[in-house]
Amino acid sequence: MRPPRAPYLLSSVLVSFFLSVSVFAQQANRNPEAKPPSRNIFRTNLTSMAFRNYEFQYERMIAWRTSLGLAYRSMPSGPILFKDMILNSMDDTGNPGDVDARQEVESIRMKNYAITPEIRFYAGKKGYGHGFYLSLFFRHASYTINNISIDYTDNAGASQTVSLTGMLTSNTGGLMIGSQWMIARRVAFDWWILGPHVGTAKGTLAGRSTQAMNTNDQNSLRSELTEALSGLPFFVNNTIHVSSNSASISLRGPWAGLRAGFSLGFRL
Repeated sequence: MRPPRAPYLLSSVLVSFFLSVSVFAQQANRNPEAKPPSRNIFRTNLTSMAFRNYEFQYERMIAWRTSLGLAYRSMPSGPILFKDMILNSMDDTGNPGDVDARQEVESIRMKNYAITPEIRFYAGKKGYGHGFYLSLFFRHASYTINNISIDYTDNAGASQTVSLTGMLTSNTGGLMIGSQWMIARRVAFDWWILGPHVGTAKGTLAGRSTQAMNTNDQNSLRSELTEALSGLPFFVNNTIHVSSNSASISLRGPWAGLRAGFSLGFRL
């Protein structure tokens, strides 16, 4: 069954919508009594820095109550988020299995980036980036993850490990409500109150075995991969492939996220 193409349709609709609103807004969405300030705001997300995410956004006022924006977010390679919380929730009895599990969590590395175009409609009387707003946005994100260890028991009863590496991409669209204040002549404070977004994601994880695997070894590894995927119920269309020296997983399913936080910007 062919996967849904909703994110691609949404992106096309957004592009068309952005263009049509830009033309319309210049003519119809204007307050003749308002003196247009500088129309450009550059901002950075303060909240995301706590999660090793660095996000920068450019906003351009195209009319009294309408603006277009483009954001770029990047998380450099490092440990998985909330690693310490995960480790604290794990058993630590000193058994070899517990020690191995903790080492596997600590060895995982991940990074990501996201690009987010959006259009905002402001409700404030001052206009030009002041007050409460509704945002319509699209987000393309890419996640890279390394060193996911999958343990299996080989035909001789010994424990073996395959390390998986791969990438996941997602395309989502959503709505966000927020409010922006000019706390100084050229300083803007932007509150992203709530911005849920939904769409789809797909990706592949793959790794090679350090030794040749016979049929029993492959079945054992396939069983472990199947069990690992059972903990990811949102990926509904998965394919597992195991050969004599490698393993791979193709993932596909729905995806969701939430935009929220505080940003500080400068009007230029």
